[in-house]
Amino acid sequence: MTCTSSKKLSGYFSGIYLYHGSFFCDSVQNTLIFHARSKYCKGRNLIPHLKVNRYGNLTQTYLRRNVEVISEKSLIMGILNYFHYGHFMFNSLSHMFDILHLHSVCVGQVKNIFLFLDAKFERVLKKNSSLVRLDLNPMVYEAFALFGVDKNHFFSARHLFALSNHRTIFFRDVILGLNASSLDHYNYRSSPIDWRLFRAFIIQSFHLNAIRLDKRSLLVNRTKRRLLNPECVLNVCAEILPEWKFSSVSFEGLSLMGQLEQVRSACLLIGLDGTGLFNGVFMDVGCIIVRIKPIYLDVLVPGKSKNFERLWRNVGMFYDSVPSMFFNVTLSIEERDMIANPSKYDAMKRFRFGLSLDAVVDQEQLLGTVERLIGYRYSNKSHKVRKFD
Repeated sequence: MTCTSSKKLSGYFSGIYLYHGSFFCDSVQNTLIFHARSKYCKGRNLIPHLKVNRYGNLTQTYLRRNVEVISEKSLIMGILNYFHYGHFMFNSLSHMFDILHLHSVCVGQVKNIFLFLDAKFERVLKKNSSLVRLDLNPMVYEAFALFGVDKNHFFSARHLFALSNHRTIFFRDVILGLNASSLDHYNYRSSPIDWRLFRAFIIQSFHLNAIRLDKRSLLVNRTKRRLLNPECVLNVCAEILPEWKFSSVSFEGLSLMGQLEQVRSACLLIGLDGTGLFNGVFMDVGCIIVRIKPIYLDVLVPGKSKNFERLWRNVGMFYDSVPSMFFNVTLSIEERDMIANPSKYDAMKRFRFGLSLDAVVDQEQLLGTVERLIGYRYSNKSHKVRKFD
């Protein structure tokens, strides 16, 4: 597989045809295949491969059809779990940032987004000429607006491929897929510098630098799995940091901006394991994050959340984890066997079960963890770490 330009290898083409899931370009010497989703996405094979063929393979039969011209710069991509904050932010939005940065595409230049979504998520809003607009979660519109994409310019890539069975679709300028991007929280080799650039882009775009860093502790609550003794967190914060404010928040239902505003002003973030803690990436450099693990999580999914820790470390946070105490939990026979013999069960089944469990935190252990992290922070001499007082 060869191509005349390094950019072509990463899926950026100008002046191409799309027919039945295939692109045609005269600069391609052999057939190239791209994925709309990142290569770090485990579910990427659920959507079609995107093929780029030689322009010479495009016959007059195809050219005589009705032609739909899409002249504005477009992006065809897939999104994993777009309702799920952590995966959307660090499996999808980070890739778009990386792809645009790779191709030197400025904010506002991409006008149309053609999305591959899991079928259960794809809701049609209405047809715009022959293209089908998608009805998306408001958080998706809010996030892509940072790149200058209007909410009326999100279309179904699946329908586009179906349409190409009886119509020739002509793109003048398109970015195809996310295969060239490496900015994924599942990619252990992703560059810390790239993560800092992405973080800086989000902070700048939402004007988060204007939010004052306050002496405040923030407890993240969840609705589906719970910390059963949240008063222990309050007691720890009151004992170690008596002059600090304490508040609790549930990120579920908040806008993306609302979530980031909450963490941006806090110095200490404590919460039960979950992607809401990814928000800690956007805290001020040198802030503290404590992750409370659900009961049996280390047994069911050893090493879970290394991706969290890697991201926090890459952007300069102080962090640690506290396991749940053992307490009486009502379990089925299968669930008890899964805990006793985890290797017998599928990894995804263990993962889902482990993340469905509640937690009870040991107050003394939490106290020691927070004290140690505060000590590390105050002993750090980096000029990037601002004082709390």
